[in-house]
Amino acid sequence: MNQMAGLRSGEAAVTLRFALVGVVATLCYLIASLLLLRLGWWPQIVNVISFAISLLVSYAGHYFFTYTSSESHQRAGSRFGLVTVLSLLLCSGVQQLALWCGYSAQIAAVLIAIIYPPLSLIGNHFWTFARNWNTKQGDV
Repeated sequence: MNQMAGLRSGEAAVTLRFALVGVVATLCYLIASLLLLRLGWWPQIVNVISFAISLLVSYAGHYFFTYTSSESHQRAGSRFGLVTVLSLLLCSGVQQLALWCGYSAQIAAVLIAIIYPPLSLIGNHFWTFARNWNTKQGDV
């Protein structure tokens, strides 16, 4: 029974760290988006630049803090990159749909900030860093 409690505790700790990194990355995305939009930049370019900034924050945070990964950057980075590209395509579609429906670029940025975190969690938690996650469960 203590092992089950330890697993739950380990899961909770990893999930909390994942969420914390996600919040910081999302805030970086929102701040960059809103600042660049205020400067009059084209919304699609703003999305890509803001996404790149949050991507760097997210990868570094998850690699070094959430999972303390021992994977090579080639393996973890390429998986993280694939999850990111697929998420970027979906988020760009959401942005286009929101703009097409008449919503402002600011609302589209907020929608993306809401949609991206669960996509990142699913892809990265269960694929990119799965080996580290399984190891951490056994270590607790």
